[in-house]
Parts: sequence; structure tokens; C-alpha cells
Amino acid sequence: MSSQSATDFEKGLLGVVLLENGRMALVVSLVQLHHFGLDSHQQIFGAMLNLYRLQRSIDTHTLADQLRGISGCSAAYIADLTNGMYAFSEETIRTYAGKVRESWKARQVIALAESITATAQESGEDIESVIETAQSRLEAIACDSGEKD
Repeated sequence: MSSQSATDFEKGLLGVVLLENGRMALVVSLVQLHHFGLDSHQQIFGAMLNLYRLQRSIDTHTLADQLRGISGCSAAYIADLTNGMYAFSEETIRTYAGKVRESWKARQVIALAESITATAQESGEDIESVIETAQSRLEAIACDSGEKD
């Protein structure tokens, strides 16, 4: 999945919450803060989570106030999250959340592969230990579905 399409799925989830606050409960059950790839999207989702926990309205003005001064989180960018948006069905939200998690997993596997390569090339560490660590980390990535029971 290209980073652009992953970004679009992230924007879609954030935008649908701005349009329909009631969808936040579903989104929270499907994705976690760390699943978002862009720092600005993590900041926005984090602010949404805070407002949700405080049982406050999640809207462009409140979010902009919460995120004032944070790079990539301007009021204009937040407002743009809803441009061209429409009400999503639960199935669409689940699909978008799945794509966001899939993109996170891909980023994690890439980072792990780079780490394994560096460790295997530069370290005097026993290769079996490197393999065991890699397997353990891959299993942890695979098990992170994001969905809360």
C-alpha cells in the first residue's frame, strides 16, 4: 500500500469522526494511536481521544484549540479532513481501520527488516539469537489487530 493511500485512509477515519462524533466509539475499538503513520494524524487522533474521554464534542474548532501550535495540525488542515466526506457505514469504517492497521504493520515489518539487517551485519551477536528476536517481534506485530475485545 502506498503511503498516499494509507494517508487517505487515516484522513477518512479522522474526517468521519468530525462529521459523526458517534462513530468515535467504533473507531476507538478498531485502531490505536500508534497505528496512524503521520505524526499530525497521531496528534489529531490523540486530541480526539482526549475529547471523547471527557465526553466533549469533537469538532474542528475544539480540535484546533486543542492542537494550536502543533505542526501539521492547523485549523485549515483539520477542516480539510471533512472535505468531500460523507457518512460512512460501519463496514466502510472497519475497512478503513483495517487499511490503517495494515499500513502500520507494513511500516513495522520494514523497520524490523532494517534492524535485523543491521544487527546481522554489524553485531557479534549469535545469529540464532537474532532470528529468535526477529520471530518474537514479528509475532508481536502480527498479533496487534488494534481491535479491543
